[in-house]
Amino acid sequence: MCGACGASGPIASYYEGDVVEITHPPIDERETIAKVVSVNDEWGIELLFSASGSVKWVEWEPFTCRVKHPEFRIARVDEGLFEMTQRPEEGKGGYDNVTIGQGWLKKPYVLPNKNLADS
Repeated sequence: MCGACGASGPIASYYEGDVVEITHPPIDERETIAKVVSVNDEWGIELLFSASGSVKWVEWEPFTCRVKHPEFRIARVDEGLFEMTQRPEEGKGGYDNVTIGQGWLKKPYVLPNKNLADS
């Protein structure tokens, strides 16, 4: 074993607004280009995917343990690659998911945006 698998907390230098290309089996293979929405010490990295407009979280474990996550890849790419294919409708309140619970939940909870869910 690599010895790093027990590490926790932020260990990647990605920042809000970075555009990344990611391969991670729990994420749909059609969704590879994303923008970093936030970085949370406990939860990992929050990503907004350009293909679907969905928000998903990647925990810290794939960054620290290549033994358990051999297919995990993430790298910064040119900002021009991030192009929303599904734009939110004007006045509908933004993207289709919102994360709640920072500061009081152990894991992120992605809540569908009420404005879009009603449409």
